[in-house]
Amino acid sequence: MSAATAEDRVLYEEFRSRCERELLPQAVRNAVFVLFVLQTFVFIPADYVLYEDVFREFLIARLSLNAVLAVIYFATSERHPVPSSAATCFAAGALFLMMVTRTGWSESGYYVGLILLVVGMGVLAPLSGRQGFFIASVLFSAYAALPLYEPFYEAINIQNRASYMGATGDELYGSPRQFRIGLSVRY
Repeated sequence: MSAATAEDRVLYEEFRSRCERELLPQAVRNAVFVLFVLQTFVFIPADYVLYEDVFREFLIARLSLNAVLAVIYFATSERHPVPSSAATCFAAGALFLMMVTRTGWSESGYYVGLILLVVGMGVLAPLSGRQGFFIASVLFSAYAALPLYEPFYEAINIQNRASYMGATGDELYGSPRQFRIGLSVRY
């Protein structure tokens, strides 16, 4: 196999530029639409049937993802297709990771969602190898870290609560608090 010539590199860069300028914006919009439809009309009802005990959390998370998808679809996919593609994958990946933590951690069946996300990313969006590798690596690393997070979560949220209750007789939980975050997008 011969090494790539300067002309080959120029042709490849022109091809990638055309993909990102002409093909990727519509591909991102298509991927966002497919994800929106699947999660709204298939997975929300499935969550209700299969995970009734955590359905409210899942519903809030899925509707939050829908809001992110709407911003990507209507505001960013045309102007910034590569970051929009990554944001779509990371937002969906965050949803799947949250669901994995609520349904059995590393033994959860929701890991399949992450696999489908990584595989679907390459099918639905004409990303470069480096772009796809970066997105897949971040998602895989986050999933691989879940077994490390589980003992930390239990120590903070379960063991410390039990220790505090044993020492003081009081509950750690108090009145609800509000946390506000914001996002600013400039063009």
